[in-house]
Amino acid sequence: MSIRGMDLHQGSIKDISKLEGKTFLEAIRVMKEEYDAIPLGIVREGKLVINPSNEEVFRKEDEVLYISRRKVT
Repeated sequence: MSIRGMDLHQGSIKDISKLEGKTFLEAIRVMKEEYDAIPLGIVREGKLVINPSNEEVFRKEDEVLYISRRKVT
């Protein structure tokens, strides 16, 4: 996807070991520092939760939906 000439990547990360047990608010900081990405939501039990509450805690089986200037691996 390209917005105003800037390529943006989207996707989900299945290995969230760095986020497990952290709140969504904490995950924003971790994602920005570790991946230069911004989390948008959580995929939990096959359902997408966009912009969850700041207090929502990541579980081992969750995936994180994000946007970034580069693909997160």
